[in-house]
Amino acid sequence: MESYDILVIMLGIALLISLIIWIFVGVLIIKVVKRVQATTEAAEEAVHNVQEFSRKLKTVGDVSAIGSAISQAAKYFKKKGDK
Repeated sequence: MESYDILVIMLGIALLISLIIWIFVGVLIIKVVKRVQATTEAAEEAVHNVQEFSRKLKTVGDVSAIGSAISQAAKYFKKKGDK
């Protein structure tokens, strides 16, 4: 065997090892991207739930404010009627 044959074999082995490493890295990157997507979806769902909760809280607050205004008006008219 000549030195060129040995060089070709060594470069072929290095290329094979490099290819296997890059495939492994690619698979890991795909797994990480999928986990990030799942986390993002969970965060978006949490934000949606908080928005829904705050919207319901605002509706309850509006109803409470209306009830409070009616109660105060009733107290005012009751005081006027008592005099």
